Amino acid sequence: MKKVISSLILMFISVLSFGQITVTQTQSPQQLVDNVLSGSGVIISNVTFNGSNPNAQTQQTMIGYFNNNGTGFPIQEGVVMATGDAILAVGPNSTGGSTNNNGVTNPDPSDPDLAAIGTANEQ
Repeated sequence: MKKVISSLILMFISVLSFGQITVTQTQSPQQLVDNVLSGSGVIISNVTFNGSNPNAQTQQTMIGYFNNNGTGFPIQEGVVMATGDAILAVGPNSTGGSTNNNGVTNPDPSDPDLAAIGTANEQ
């Protein structure tokens, strides 16, 4: 009986110590800028995403809203931007890297900044 109680206590403590943020991808980049990043009296115009104004008006998988849900994460809420799917920020992230590029808008392959960083084409 002691083992069962000890196991339950350990499971309960481990759940409490592993804080989770939530990430939603229901807003467009324009909506995230207007609703999350800007404050009272701030006027924002000409929002583009991936160099495109139409992209800023539609939901994108690599950007989303996050909330710490009262966990120990030091930032209460904000915007998550990723090179893959932003929902992966929820975790668990126990490996060196994780990505999911499903639905990601492909950038211009002739981008001079990316070309200056590297030329490897990984699949």
